[in-house]
Amino acid sequence: MHKLSTELAKAGYTSFAVENLHIQNMEKNHRLAQSIHNASWNRFINFLSYKAESAGMKVIKVDARNTTKECSNCGNMLEMPLSVREYNCGLCGLRLDRDVNASINILNRAREGHSRSHAQGEDVRPQREAALGELITYPANAGEANYL
Repeated sequence: MHKLSTELAKAGYTSFAVENLHIQNMEKNHRLAQSIHNASWNRFINFLSYKAESAGMKVIKVDARNTTKECSNCGNMLEMPLSVREYNCGLCGLRLDRDVNASINILNRAREGHSRSHAQGEDVRPQREAALGELITYPANAGEANYL
């Protein structure tokens, strides 16, 4: 965790957007508690935060609510179990990996300054396209390792 957080802090980014997760509440789910604890999400975010802030960067924590359920294109909400890994919006037709969709939502919320996400039906395609472009600039191996 120290090595990865140091690498990210030195990688030339200007800020990081992360979900403000309530780890203690998540650990109450006994099926997921051990995995969540083993992943050390909170500790990694703390490491990244102090290293990034000491390097003059910001770590922006956004509301984690519905980041995987909200369409990053049109704002439609889609209930889906964790086993479903692709987001398929029935309203606008967007098809993306569930985690990529959530990443776009997290980035957009960070840009908006933690405000609520877009109202359902509002056209957010320009923001989505910009977010996709920004996500593409991240190191290719960062997503493959599933650090968080």
